[in-house]
Amino acid sequence: MTTKFVIVTFLAAHTLVAQMPKDEETGLYIYQEVVELTGITQNDLYTRARKWFVNNYKSANAVLDMDDREAGMLIGKGYFEVRFQGGQRKVYHQVQLEVKEGRYRFTINKFNLKFSEVYGEQPFETLTNKHFWGIDKLFQATHNETLLMIESLKKGMAKSADDW
Repeated sequence: MTTKFVIVTFLAAHTLVAQMPKDEETGLYIYQEVVELTGITQNDLYTRARKWFVNNYKSANAVLDMDDREAGMLIGKGYFEVRFQGGQRKVYHQVQLEVKEGRYRFTINKFNLKFSEVYGEQPFETLTNKHFWGIDKLFQATHNETLLMIESLKKGMAKSADDW
């Protein structure tokens, strides 16, 4: 009886762990949302998005692959670090911000793990427990870091420019 309870509790707790969202069509991990900010111009949203890149990456110019004010689009590639298998590992990702009058859409995808210089970068979609033990902890840490990034983005996009 006790063994069954422990197993059921473990399985229930394991399934409650948040998972990275996966696109059913492409099979890629992706975070995407449209956020409404009524009354804010496309130009102001673009400026806020650009400022967010500057504040969240060491060099926005080095990170940004596309920076088009007219089209209202910014695409950047960066990384954050997570603890995995006894060390800090870099998780590379792409952030795409599209702005229009009163709204913006963010897309965060193309996650790659840089395990070491020897292995290089590996797409998250190819990572399995067969290749790396504890991969579920890596996915959970990546999910948590991505949620923190989204929270930071939403705060940055909601702020108006300083009026000094």
